[in-house]
Amino acid sequence: MIKRKPRPWLHKQSGNWKVQIAGKQINLGPDEAEAWNQYNKLMSASAGPEQNPTCYDTFNRYLAFCEAKRSEATFSLAQRHLKRAAGFLGKRLKVSELTPEMIYQWLDQDYSSSSSTYQNDAVSHVIAAINHCRISNPLHRMEKPSRQQREFFLYPEQWKFLIEAISDDLFRDYVIFGLHTGARPQEIGAMSTRHYEREDSRIHFPKHEAKGKKRPRLIYLDDVAKEIIERNLQSRGPILRNRNGKPWNKDNVNCRFRRLKVKLKMPDIVAYTLRHSFAVWKLTEGVEVAIVAALMGHVDSRMVEGRYGHIPNNKKLMLAATKTSSPLSAALNRSDSDA
Repeated sequence: MIKRKPRPWLHKQSGNWKVQIAGKQINLGPDEAEAWNQYNKLMSASAGPEQNPTCYDTFNRYLAFCEAKRSEATFSLAQRHLKRAAGFLGKRLKVSELTPEMIYQWLDQDYSSSSSTYQNDAVSHVIAAINHCRISNPLHRMEKPSRQQREFFLYPEQWKFLIEAISDDLFRDYVIFGLHTGARPQEIGAMSTRHYEREDSRIHFPKHEAKGKKRPRLIYLDDVAKEIIERNLQSRGPILRNRNGKPWNKDNVNCRFRRLKVKLKMPDIVAYTLRHSFAVWKLTEGVEVAIVAALMGHVDSRMVEGRYGHIPNNKKLMLAATKTSSPLSAALNRSDSDA
């Protein structure tokens, strides 16, 4: 039977943190952060070489696991962050010698211009790599940069300015398709001829190709989106492609949106703005939250309610909604005309 690894606990009577190693109770002091620091040093000192590897070896072991067991996108993102981390930390630094301060210095050097969400992803991959090796993690209590919730979207009347700013017909199709379907950027790039179901007007990703790999993903097409699919339909392979004949991916799409940020003077516009704009459009049209969630590929409505809970505070949207006609107004108008 695998023995449970000892963990520090707070001794309430004395107010000190303690840990029991090899039957001996060790006092770690009253400060929680310092107690965990002392604990990590103790565990590293008692560990063999396999239990105290270098950060470099730990990252490589985790990447080998990701390449074999995780999606290509997950492996690619992990590789991007861990390669940077390894470059900063070097090949000889032991995991036991790693401190949160080193990680903050790494973020300041390599991610100073990145969002806090992207920084959070970077730190999360480092922590995941250490946890994967089942060794004491000195970053266990580290405070990561907070994740930001993207709330930027375009009103439907603003869509034309976005479309007019795009000179490339192929990228214009990409943007219009995203606005009219709410599809995730990676889904638009992955759409292939075999996913298109013409009679049902939808794109069908089977369970093993869908996000989360737990249920199929269905992207329903309105007339605009269907016309784009029909016009770009290939005999086989990806449907929407760039001028080089390659499918749209994260890098070339982000490159286009970086140009649009400058051209439109909208620093917050990104590929996911298309998806957020679709959601707000449907919600303000009066489509039920559960249906909007289903169209966007969410399991239930909680994600939509949480992500777009700011809508009631948007004065412009709320005032516009009050000015829409209602069945009661129509009935009263008929009564007045009859009189």
